[in-house]
Amino acid sequence: MDGQNNNPRRNFIYSLHPSGEIHAYHNHPFYEINVVLEGCAENNVSGDKIKMCKGDAILLHPDAFHHLYCDNNSKVANFLIYPEFLTSILNS
Repeated sequence: MDGQNNNPRRNFIYSLHPSGEIHAYHNHPFYEINVVLEGCAENNVSGDKIKMCKGDAILLHPDAFHHLYCDNNSKVANFLIYPEFLTSILNS
């Protein structure tokens, strides 16, 4: 791996999911962890609806089709982790 791929800021990303929005059903080539910080949310993963409330977390594998909805009173943290980043940690 080159130095750019080992940059934690590029390979481990944190954000808050926008409240009251449903993103289009999608997938991507990295892991995603959703943690409900306040309220409740609904995660649709490969057609399975999963209700999550404060304190719940889910790990989505790369290429899992999903979308998340959290209402205006909820707060959900997203952690995006590229597989190459995990490999570099395990191999160091």
